[in-house]
Amino acid sequence: MNDNMTLLSQTEIDTLVQFLLEKKQDVNNDVLNQDSIDRLIHLIHTTQVNSIYAGSAASAVQKRIQTILSIREDESQVCELKVEKTDSGFIDILITNQDTNITYKITPTGASELNTAEDGTQWGRCVSPLIFIDIAEAYSAKFSEDTYEKICSLYAEVLFGDKEYRIPAFFLPDKGSVARALL
Repeated sequence: MNDNMTLLSQTEIDTLVQFLLEKKQDVNNDVLNQDSIDRLIHLIHTTQVNSIYAGSAASAVQKRIQTILSIREDESQVCELKVEKTDSGFIDILITNQDTNITYKITPTGASELNTAEDGTQWGRCVSPLIFIDIAEAYSAKFSEDTYEKICSLYAEVLFGDKEYRIPAFFLPDKGSVARALL
């Protein structure tokens, strides 16, 4: 990955051009403004390839861009990440486009493959706050303070037996990551 935050490597440019050529029918002029180009550069520089089982960095970037474009009609739309407890006691992680009100379920397999396909996998009774932040960043989604507190409470209850338990900092994301992801 290129360390310069304003320039892309030739491989990154080739990947981006190939993706845009494949998707040119779906991409309108609103998506190709300077803000969206800057966002794509940021996307390429922040993709966590280690957490993706898809293979190369190029395929990870392509999958991330495809997913983000599939849940938004344009890059100005905000998507909110929420967590809901199901009747079985497990949790669902949902992402809702606030402009279209379309909600997608994010599963563990979907998160590792960067898609929103229903594949039947379950999160279980909780997800760590670190993983929740990774999901928010991967899908360029925001969440409310209440949602973050709910994630922390569920995690504390399942791991430590008390929803009020103060989770050690080792298990938590840094405050800057949380602040950037808050609505």
